[in-house]
Amino acid sequence: MDIEGSLKADLIAPLHCWDIFSMHLTNLAIKGKTQVELANLQKYQHRYDWNIDLEKTLNAPYEALVLTDSVVCIQWVSDGFTRMTGYSKKEVIGKSPKMLQGINTTKLSRDRVRQKLFDPNPFTEEIVNYRKTGEEYICRVEIHPIFNTSNHLSHYLALEQEIK
Repeated sequence: MDIEGSLKADLIAPLHCWDIFSMHLTNLAIKGKTQVELANLQKYQHRYDWNIDLEKTLNAPYEALVLTDSVVCIQWVSDGFTRMTGYSKKEVIGKSPKMLQGINTTKLSRDRVRQKLFDPNPFTEEIVNYRKTGEEYICRVEIHPIFNTSNHLSHYLALEQEIK
């Protein structure tokens, strides 16, 4: 093998190793984030006696989590929510997720969400939301009604993902 071929081989090997290792680190970071969020939600689960498999629910893709009570008042949000919207936890706790809607949020999408909240099954909707800065974004929201062991609606958990 000539010197040029030897140099190319030396340069390629560490990059391949780093690519694999960086994917591993990314997966560990995602798993760690999910474990922290799961632990936070499990506190609510124990307090309100939820009947939901949180680990299975959090296997779906999401960037942000929003927990509301049964009248859709925000109780808790993940750090991803703050990164996505620009709102701090203090700014949103006790408020309605409607605060993220604006002029281009269609009445049709708002009505669909409102109607589906009465259905006991999880559902997905795409809705135009707005960041604290006023910047518009399209959000895919997967909403899970959460029932307690007495089968009474307790909370809603929204898994949110920006799609545009």
